This record gives sequence, C-alpha cells and structure tokens, in this order.
Amino acid sequence: MFIITTDQVTYNQGIRRYPSQIEYVSIFVYQKQLFVKGDSYSYQERHTAIAQAQRNLISGIISLIVIDDHDNYLICYQDQNLELLPEKSLPNLETIVNAIRNHSGLIKNNQYKLRTYPRSIIGTELVDWLCDHFHCSREQAVEIGQSLINHRWLHHTWDDHNFKDEPLLYRFYQDESITLPLIAK
Repeated sequence: MFIITTDQVTYNQGIRRYPSQIEYVSIFVYQKQLFVKGDSYSYQERHTAIAQAQRNLISGIISLIVIDDHDNYLICYQDQNLELLPEKSLPNLETIVNAIRNHSGLIKNNQYKLRTYPRSIIGTELVDWLCDHFHCSREQAVEIGQSLINHRWLHHTWDDHNFKDEPLLYRFYQDESITLPLIAK
C-alpha cells in the first residue's frame, strides 16, 4: 500500500475485459501498473481510508491511496483485467449508435418553439452520456457526435448545424421515415 498524490500518477482511459463484454473505465497509472478508482474518503476520514487499504492488502488486493487536489483520499485497486485504451480508440460508430439507441431516455420527444420533435436527442445530453459511457472528454464526445453526422447516422433536425455541445436537437436518419416534426397543441 502506498499513499501518493495526484502528481505521482497519470490519469488515463482504459478498458476492463470480461468474457462477454468490454467496459470502458477511468484508470490511474502508477509505476507502469494500472489501477481503477474505488472508494473516496474525505480528509477527516483518512484513517478509515488507510484501514480499508490495509484490509485490502491483507486480502491480497494491491491498493494505492491517492490524495487528490481537494485532500480527498481515493482508494485505487490494481486490476489485472485492465488495459490502457490506445489513443483515439473508441468502438466503431455502429456500436456507438446501438448503445445510444438502446439507452432509454436519451431519444425522446423534445419541444422547441411550440414544436415537438419526436425521437430526437439534445446535443448537451448526448455529450454528457458519451462522456459517462465512454469515459471521454467533452471535446472527444463532440468529435464522436460530428463523426455520427459525417457518416450520416445523425443530423441536426433542420440541418443547420454541425454537432455541438449545445441544447440543439438531433435525430437519427433511420427515425426520419418514422416521424416528422409535429405542431404542439
């Protein structure tokens, strides 16, 4: 068990492989070893954090305690199933589209200026979801959104904008044949 500060680790994106799936996770790299973030404790709970890391060590789990910039104590666990995510490595667009379409609540009927846009997505909500789901930055999420437009999966409802991290409405082309904008009553 080591107690270190954030300037001693590198924050990165990684994947955890399971027999039937891959999970995208945020990881810490310390001395070429990969760790995943676990529990977080406040400065006042530092003794609890240290005791937890000691219990992990006794159980055979290699742990770090990383003290962040706000004096929080983060317990990070070494996991042999972790791999660094290669730069610019994300699932293909079809996989991303399927993940978006299978997530309930992202595609919905949205209103703008007395009109309802069935089966549409708000740009900022899609960026939030992409960041959470694929552990990417907002800039990377906008790049993904723009790639969906460039490859004709998605478009702005009036085709007036590229993909932006703004409350603009977008729709998948495959939903166009199903719905058209309706005037709200």
